[in-house]
Amino acid sequence: MKKVLLSTLAIFTFVLSSSAQNYYAVKGSNYAPAGYDFQKTFETGVNTLLNKTSNDLMSTEQTIPFSFNFYGTPYTKFKASDNGYLTFNTTSTTSKPPSLTALPTAPGPNNAIYAFWHDFELKAAPNPNFAVKVVSYTTGTAPNRVHHIQWFGVSRKGAAIAANSDVYSFAVSLHEGAEGNFDLTYNVYGSTAPSGIIGCENNGGTAAKMLGDAVTNFKNATGASGDIVYRFIYGTQAPLDAAVISTDLEGFYKTASTVNIAATVTNFGTTAITTLDLNYTIGAGATQTTALTGLDIKANGENAVKVTSNKPWTVGTAGDIEDVRVWVSNPNAGTDGNLANNEITRANVISVNGTSAQRNLLFEEATGAWCQHCPDADVYMANLRSTHVDRIIIARHHNSDLMTNSQSDILNSAYAAGYPSGYFDRTKQSGQTNVGISRILWNQVANNSLSVSTPAKINVTNVVYNNTTRVLDFTIEAEFVDYYGGDLRIGAMIKEDEIRGNGTGYNQVISGVYTGNPSHIFSGKKNPMVGYPHEDVIVAIPSGAWGSPGSVPTTVAPAQKVTFDYSYTLPALTTANIPTTAEFYPVGTQTSRNKPANTWIIGFIAEYDATDDTKRKILNANERQMWNTAAGVTTNDIAANTFTLVPNTANNHVEIALNYNNPAANNAKVTITNLAGQTIGTYNMNDLKTGMNTLKINTSDFANGMYLVNITGTKMNLTQKLVIAH
Repeated sequence: MKKVLLSTLAIFTFVLSSSAQNYYAVKGSNYAPAGYDFQKTFETGVNTLLNKTSNDLMSTEQTIPFSFNFYGTPYTKFKASDNGYLTFNTTSTTSKPPSLTALPTAPGPNNAIYAFWHDFELKAAPNPNFAVKVVSYTTGTAPNRVHHIQWFGVSRKGAAIAANSDVYSFAVSLHEGAEGNFDLTYNVYGSTAPSGIIGCENNGGTAAKMLGDAVTNFKNATGASGDIVYRFIYGTQAPLDAAVISTDLEGFYKTASTVNIAATVTNFGTTAITTLDLNYTIGAGATQTTALTGLDIKANGENAVKVTSNKPWTVGTAGDIEDVRVWVSNPNAGTDGNLANNEITRANVISVNGTSAQRNLLFEEATGAWCQHCPDADVYMANLRSTHVDRIIIARHHNSDLMTNSQSDILNSAYAAGYPSGYFDRTKQSGQTNVGISRILWNQVANNSLSVSTPAKINVTNVVYNNTTRVLDFTIEAEFVDYYGGDLRIGAMIKEDEIRGNGTGYNQVISGVYTGNPSHIFSGKKNPMVGYPHEDVIVAIPSGAWGSPGSVPTTVAPAQKVTFDYSYTLPALTTANIPTTAEFYPVGTQTSRNKPANTWIIGFIAEYDATDDTKRKILNANERQMWNTAAGVTTNDIAANTFTLVPNTANNHVEIALNYNNPAANNAKVTITNLAGQTIGTYNMNDLKTGMNTLKINTSDFANGMYLVNITGTKMNLTQKLVIAH
């Protein structure tokens, strides 16, 4: 499938002259290596090269999934050292601390890339959940793959670990291609105090490049707008080398709208650039050129400057699909030494009508039973529900407890900014560093996000559940109202309410900040809260975290419907003996997990970028409760017995309208509980008759928030959510 992606054309390439013998280094302003993920070390299944405890150790031989040309020689194997370097000499068995002398040096290690060559070790940190390891992973697709080797949580030999400044995180990114270029990336962990060697050295120790041509201090990105990146390029550095590192081009524009074409430009040459031409074409159209003067694009990649064309583009007819090519030329009215990095093409830009379906917001939270501040997030969650009612879909991804699943781990690794934190449609919000944000901002962000347009409506259809096999089959349908395209993916998640269990994997830890606050909903509760009912828990993601590849055509048009089928088997019902000291009803042995009546289906459609998880936004989502079944209830019984709550949101009263379709008269019990699992009211519906039966409940004394209304009776176990807002 052809992706609607921003395609950087050979930004790392350099045409080698026959005399090129060494690397040169430039600063990667406004740049991050393609696919590099600072938090990848926390992801389940990442390839671990070295783990705690390690000191002066080399990893086993590792394989690069492509041929990497280092000093003109191709390599597919390397070893990594806990002392901050990797070597392509795979016979090496000793990890050497640095002598802190100038390179090259014949004693070695040689044939090495020194991300930060220092006397490090990998040892346990005070926080047992903190990652201390060296890992590797590959991003992108051939022929533009990048292999990343990351040191995370390493510490200076013999130093105590008491703060983030006592551990260090940095990475090497090897780029596929004949050029042999690589990046070094430095994050917020670590102080600038230690000295070390940053650079590279050939086999035999006869040629080398040190950053700044000297021993240097560690590069710490604290206070920077992003990571600190240095790009090492093999060849001879040109006097003038203008490079386009990004544009603000989007994949979709409204027909007849006006677009100002802009590009962010840096300079890999040795001489500052003050003038250049900015050019663009739309499809096979004429070249539009703007001559720019008075620029200050510094040498050696020390800054990046945004430049804008003075010839706007008027977008064509809805449904048009064009490639938009943007490039620079004539730096300082002279010759650019490397034309290969001068342009970016945004492929398949689509003109749209600007029509939008109603948008539902997918809100996902990173949480855990061990997280002492996560119960307070429930209060903010209830506020979200009461404010946005049916427009918000809530999914909670648990970490490191007995409600965790591997796909939720992937999402939390990509987006969580701590626990608890929430992410809205997997999109970075304006002014925020991370996709995940604090709970104090949730309602504000939800208000902003609901106004964003979307090209598709999501429906959950064809739901069939077999009580005997416990197989749940369903379809997620994307119904488009506008033109769209790219690598779009339909996805599905299964969530469950009211999960309760026994032990540390379920008992919810809570801070005394809340239990000691008389005005807090959890005032006076014990720590941990035994028998705590966990809501909106994502128990499975049948499509995978990012959705199902190939589920949506490359381009779609208004009125087009796209469907994808899923099947999920509910595990067997489980029971837990909730201790009698539990503060949440009921206690004793009870059904605790995998209850059909508490199971929901979430459907979504998302964009997908293979190299950047901040470009995988959710376009729309929807949810529905699966058949409200209990053991022994047939599909026909379920279809016959349904109820509605009017009004919902309720103020001073709510009316339960139960459509009862069993032949025999019967009685039913209505129970209303709050999010803390406390019973707020119990009511009876007696002598039910076939057809509509109603019960009016006074809610004037109920606090604002979200409640669960449960109706139980013979062949009946129905639950709905009720919002109270006075």
